[in-house]
Amino acid sequence: MRTSIQFLGERPHEVQNFQEELKKWLISVASERGFQIRRLVYHFVNNEASRRLNFDFLAHDYPTDIITMDHSQERGLEVELFLGYQIIAENAKAFSVAFSDELDRVIVHGLLHCIGFDDKTETEFDRMKAEENICLISRPKSLLER
Repeated sequence: MRTSIQFLGERPHEVQNFQEELKKWLISVASERGFQIRRLVYHFVNNEASRRLNFDFLAHDYPTDIITMDHSQERGLEVELFLGYQIIAENAKAFSVAFSDELDRVIVHGLLHCIGFDDKTETEFDRMKAEENICLISRPKSLLER
């Protein structure tokens, strides 16, 4: 099965100029956890689109950083993710981290959800955060230098 990873919509330059590095990293994250990416599509959307999607699919009337639609079967990942880049930028500022670091955390967060990690309880949240940190440490040097 062929691997397809796409970044669509209003892509920030941290994605647009580093797509190949991001793809290699995401493939590595999935394969190290026993999964294969079949189709992974990241849609970058503004606050209005994020709010609309969040309302339509989750009945939440506010914009969010990520909405994950998982169509995977067994260990073959087929996922569409909608990233609210404006919320990601706001969160980066609020957490005093670089936009690229917060962006990468959200990108891998969605993938980890599809691999089986969750964050609904405090224990799950802590486990998810720890796994995100492991993934972030494994980023290629080129992504760290953006």
